[in-house]
Amino acid sequence: MFIGVTCVSFAATICDIFTEVYSVSLPLDDSSFLITTITSYLYFFLRNATIVIYLFFIFAVTRTGYRIRTRLSKFLILFPYLCLVCVVLQNIFTGNVFAITREAGYERRDLILVLYIISISYAPVGTIYLSLCRRFLDTDKWIALISMYIFSFVSIFIQFIYPQILVEMFATSLVFLLIILLVLRPEELTDSFVGIPSFRAYLGEESYNSYIMEISGQIEQLAKKKQIPCEMYFERPGTIYLALDNITFNLEKSLKVLLREIQENTMDFTDTGARLVPRICVIRYPEDLDSYEDIIHFGHEFFGLISYEQFFSKASEIVTSKNYEIKSDMDSILNRAIK
Repeated sequence: MFIGVTCVSFAATICDIFTEVYSVSLPLDDSSFLITTITSYLYFFLRNATIVIYLFFIFAVTRTGYRIRTRLSKFLILFPYLCLVCVVLQNIFTGNVFAITREAGYERRDLILVLYIISISYAPVGTIYLSLCRRFLDTDKWIALISMYIFSFVSIFIQFIYPQILVEMFATSLVFLLIILLVLRPEELTDSFVGIPSFRAYLGEESYNSYIMEISGQIEQLAKKKQIPCEMYFERPGTIYLALDNITFNLEKSLKVLLREIQENTMDFTDTGARLVPRICVIRYPEDLDSYEDIIHFGHEFFGLISYEQFFSKASEIVTSKNYEIKSDMDSILNRAIK
């Protein structure tokens, strides 16, 4: 969907540039007149198609496409755009939206306001929908997605007053850059160990969160059965930190029971192809690591410090290794090297 909206936007940008370039030298010769006429019509079709496809992209990102599966819902979304197409097509015979003449080049007419109103009408719809889906998205993703409507509104206003300043498509490209950086994060969509799409990319945001909640729920049940006071923290993409206040509890013996219960209670997810590949490590505090920062840093690094087959480990065996010392001190090593 993102590739689609990007390609349509790119085509609209080309048309916008061609219209401006070929309508500068007046009076227009035959080729300039033809190119300006074709690209002007194509621009309005493609520019507004970008906004419509972007709305469908929002449905895809929020994993709520099931809400628009009916023909009626799709028709309601497309209806304003279809009206715009009709207004542009009737301009061929009336010239009341815009006109292209050899003497004056491209000129706006009164009904051009109708196109801008229809185009802007998608902004409140998208903004309201994103607000309703706020809980499905991280803050940075939500800001990146909603910035399309903020940037578009400002750029349309500028280009309406100063038509020679082509800022509409430039603003759209900035939004796409934000989306690539903040929404389509490759580290969330690809498993770094094997280089294939991750379970999160398979399941989608909502199902992935449900999967994590189910796993954490099974861990909490085990803690209640064993009467162990604990606190749980989750860090994306899939690290659970469990703080246990019981030095005598043998976690390793309880793991097989825990993993079996998790698998039995997450069959709906495993049927989709998702498979839990656990990496469990016991950290003694403060013997192994004695600060919050060190524990979080260890949580980020220990996956790469153990073999793929090793599902249980102890921090005491890892933090003393030369490999971990080098990785944990990498910043200072690089700083010394740069100096």
